[in-house]
Amino acid sequence: MTHDSAGGSTSVDAPEPGVEELQHEVEETRAELAETVEALSAKLDVKSRARDRVAATKQQALDRVAQTKAGATDERGRPTPVTLAVTAAVCAVLAGAVVVVWRQHR
Repeated sequence: MTHDSAGGSTSVDAPEPGVEELQHEVEETRAELAETVEALSAKLDVKSRARDRVAATKQQALDRVAQTKAGATDERGRPTPVTLAVTAAVCAVLAGAVVVVWRQHR
């Protein structure tokens, strides 16, 4: 056994890494470093992250509108009887509120 410069012991039988192996390790390290830098850059790009968040929220809203519309209409796109009844009830309540306010101001 021999001693390395750090004071530890190394085995004489252990082969030293070859040039090709060292080059391969360097290439792997460079690839890992590039991935890390890319990930950090993406985290720091606030504009891009905000744009992505807005796009995702917009898509969720569009999906909800489509679901609501699909539930409120029949297969031909016409309002269902329940939708018509709810709409009529809301209109009646609003009309009643307008009449009450109008009479109080008279």
